[in-house]
Amino acid sequence: TDRDIDGDYFAFCDQDDIWLPDKLRHALSWIRNVPSATPAVYGGRTRLVSAAGVPYGRAPLFAKAPSFANALAQSIAGANTMLFNRATKSMIEQVGPLTVVSHDWWLYQLVTGSGGIVHYDPVPKVDYRQHPGNIIGCNRGVRAQLKRVRMVFKGGFSGWNEINLAALQEVRHLLTDEARALMDDYQAMRRGNLYQRVRAFARSGIRRQTLLGNVALLTAIVLRKV
Repeated sequence: TDRDIDGDYFAFCDQDDIWLPDKLRHALSWIRNVPSATPAVYGGRTRLVSAAGVPYGRAPLFAKAPSFANALAQSIAGANTMLFNRATKSMIEQVGPLTVVSHDWWLYQLVTGSGGIVHYDPVPKVDYRQHPGNIIGCNRGVRAQLKRVRMVFKGGFSGWNEINLAALQEVRHLLTDEARALMDDYQAMRRGNLYQRVRAFARSGIRRQTLLGNVALLTAIVLRKV
């Protein structure tokens, strides 16, 4: 982040998506209630639009409360939806540049892992443009789900975890005791024999947001693809 940029709240604006007129006002109505010393991030669901801006659906809805246990296994809000406070920006500056999979997923992990607060808004306030140039895109529909499954079997998910966990180890001193224990459990899911990996999954509470997602996660653990 640029240390010369100052303010009370900050938003990523690095995409060709469309903010609805009340997007910032809506996000501010939540984040202003968080104590200023507490790292906080607002994010949420998106409405999907074509390259021409025509709406055709919504991104998957994540109903479970954001947590570090969830953040280890998946990202739930895109950077295009995020607003964060000065305490979060200060922590990012303190951490410095690290190699991570994506800045939105990293922010979810860093803030929840350090005892901060992440809010997921189920009401879309951003039109997420879908086109061939999307780097990641929306994980919606059978085709997108199958693409993610293939990525898991090819080792892509395991590679992402390797990168994220290495970054989290660099900031281990900033994490809560509970977060450090969860991170160790997640490492245990990636090592040891089958019994040890499944046992670590069962006891940890590390989960994705949906039943199908958790079936995929457990399958990846069994096959050493996590």
